Amino acid sequence: FTSVNVPAAGKAQATLCLWNALTRQRVAEFPLDNICAGLAFAKDGRTLVTSTGQGHITLWRIPGGTKLASYPSEQEPDMDPATGFAATSDLGLAAYGTPSGQLRVVDLRDGKQLWAAVASKGFITALAFSPDAKTLASAAGFNESDIRLWDVATRQQIGLLEGHQSWVGSL
Repeated sequence: FTSVNVPAAGKAQATLCLWNALTRQRVAEFPLDNICAGLAFAKDGRTLVTSTGQGHITLWRIPGGTKLASYPSEQEPDMDPATGFAATSDLGLAAYGTPSGQLRVVDLRDGKQLWAAVASKGFITALAFSPDAKTLASAAGFNESDIRLWDVATRQQIGLLEGHQSWVGSL
């Protein structure tokens, strides 16, 4: 889980805490540069990626909390309860939405942006990669209730799921 603490000095400090669910014990805690806007574990459980609002996408070795790489991002920090960040299960790619409705896909091996597309008139509220990492789904619930499907390789929108009666907060 992540938390924000405001010490007597008055500067907020965001923290990522890792817990062992079996023992219910905290196993690690390390500082983030801003509010956590999304996170994902690699399928092997040894690497974690975090995205902080208007901060960085950071790869961590778990459980020690060693920072492996960090890349700048422009994700909106205050989108609760939205989940406008996603990563592939091998942590090869990450996607996030900007406050202007742009979808950005980043290569986590070098931090380079692979592509960007306008996915909404406003905030992107939810993102998810398919298990094979070939398709990315995006939603922009504050402005529209449709879900857009993107081909990751061609960078093109390949589908639109219409008919939701309310905003989409998670995919």
